Amino acid sequence: EHGAGIKDLDFAYFTAGLGGSGAVNLLITNLGFGEPVPVFRDGKYAPQMIAGAESRSVPFFIKDGDAACDLVGERDVWPWPFPEAGTVAEHLGISGNSSTGMGTAPGIWNTILVAL
Repeated sequence: EHGAGIKDLDFAYFTAGLGGSGAVNLLITNLGFGEPVPVFRDGKYAPQMIAGAESRSVPFFIKDGDAACDLVGERDVWPWPFPEAGTVAEHLGISGNSSTGMGTAPGIWNTILVAL
């Protein structure tokens, strides 16, 4: 069965040091303001106007002590209207919820974006 057994999906992104991609990241950020976040709730498409609100903490590692744990650790992300939370959830036929979020370092940028 298509998507059988997949309940929830979570896409979380964190950037630190843009390596010259600052202009692209700012464009993506500006395009997200005022757009619904394409999420699923209880297996049904339910876009929400929550971009930049309702932060959550995400561990960007598999287990304590691995390289990602030491380098990135746990970071705050905020919902953002990346399409994969809706498109992948629909394609897989999930039965639960999907979410997407982004965060960046230094943390002051997150504070500024939430304030906007």
